[in-house]
Amino acid sequence: MIRSSLASIFKRAPSDVTHESTCSRQKREAGSTLLEALISALLCSLLLLAWADLMQSIQAACSTGIESNRIQEAARLTHRILWLSIHQAGQNRQGPYVDLSAAGILSISSDLNGPSGDPDQSLDQPFERQSFRIDPEFSPRMSGAAFDQAANLQWKSGAGNFQPFITHLIGIRHELNKGRSGIRSISTRLQMRGRFTGLKRGAVPQRSFVFDFPVEKNREQWFQYDAGQ
Repeated sequence: MIRSSLASIFKRAPSDVTHESTCSRQKREAGSTLLEALISALLCSLLLLAWADLMQSIQAACSTGIESNRIQEAARLTHRILWLSIHQAGQNRQGPYVDLSAAGILSISSDLNGPSGDPDQSLDQPFERQSFRIDPEFSPRMSGAAFDQAANLQWKSGAGNFQPFITHLIGIRHELNKGRSGIRSISTRLQMRGRFTGLKRGAVPQRSFVFDFPVEKNREQWFQYDAGQ
C-alpha cells in the first residue's frame, strides 16, 4: 500500500509542476499586456499633445497672417485717400489751405469735385474742406472689440462729424514741408498694429509706413478722381 501511494504521488507531481508553470506564464503575460497598454496610452497622449501643439502653431500663424494683410490693406487705403486730398490742396486759392493743429488734426482745402463730377478748379463745394485725425478715444492698451472700434483714422468733410474709415491705426503724425511759394509736400507717418488674438504663440504684427505727398497746387486736371481706382 505504501508503494502504491508513493507511485501515485510521483505520478501526480509532473502534472502539478506543469500547472504551476502555466499559471506563472499567464501571470507574466497579463503583466506584460498591462505594461504594453500603459506604454501605448502614454505614446497616444504624447502624439495628441504634439498634434494639439502643431494645430495651435498653425492657428497662430494664420491669425498673424490675416492681421498682417489687414494692416497692408489699411495702409494702402490711407495712402490713397490722403493722396487724393493732398494732391489738389489749395487749388486756385489764395491764403492758407492746409492746417495742422496741436492735437494732430490735419485739415485740407482740396479741389475734389464739382457740379459736373470732375475737379472744377475751385473750392466752392463744402465737402472739399476735409479733416483727418486718429480717434481721440484710442488707448495703446486696448484689445479685442474696443481696439476694433477705436484704433482707426477718422475723416470729416465740410461741417459733418468725424467718421472712422481706416482700422488698425494706432498712431499718425504729419509734417508740413514748406517751400518759397507755400507748402511743398506733406509727410505722413503711420503706425499700424494688428489686434490681439489671445493665442499665446500668435505674434501681434506691428508696422510703420512713411508717405510723402507732393502738393501740386494749380495743376491742370484732365481726369476724374476715383478712390476705387
